[in-house]
Amino acid sequence: SIRATSPRRSERSPTRRKVDASDATFKVGTMRVTAPNGSESWPAGYADRVITWERDAQVSLVKIEFSPDGNFIGGDEIVVSASTANDGSFPWIPIPSTLTTAGRVRVTALDAGWTNLTDTSDNNFTISGEVLSVSQPTTGAIWG
Repeated sequence: SIRATSPRRSERSPTRRKVDASDATFKVGTMRVTAPNGSESWPAGYADRVITWERDAQVSLVKIEFSPDGNFIGGDEIVVSASTANDGSFPWIPIPSTLTTAGRVRVTALDAGWTNLTDTSDNNFTISGEVLSVSQPTTGAIWG
């Protein structure tokens, strides 16, 4: 167990410290998305971008999700990988065609006891694309 102390002082005794211990065993780890982490612009449909994160060596598997609206409530998340090795990188092939200026990625540990270990892009990123304009055939044209 981990013991935490707080230097709070009571009115009666300015040197009194409060001490508490956890009621259950818990694990402490780190996970941090490093790309895309905000302000990037990634082209829709391309296969040359990699999602990266700083990893906790104690975790073997992670889940990777993408939210086009920047939050992970409401069910619009897209699962990029339901389960992949926690090696700190995942090639996003292809980047989805969901154009957005508010995208975020979330990486979550899957190992038992670590499922609260997660991180989301710090800021929004863009998935951009070109507008395709069809000039031929025109309406009513017969090709052949």
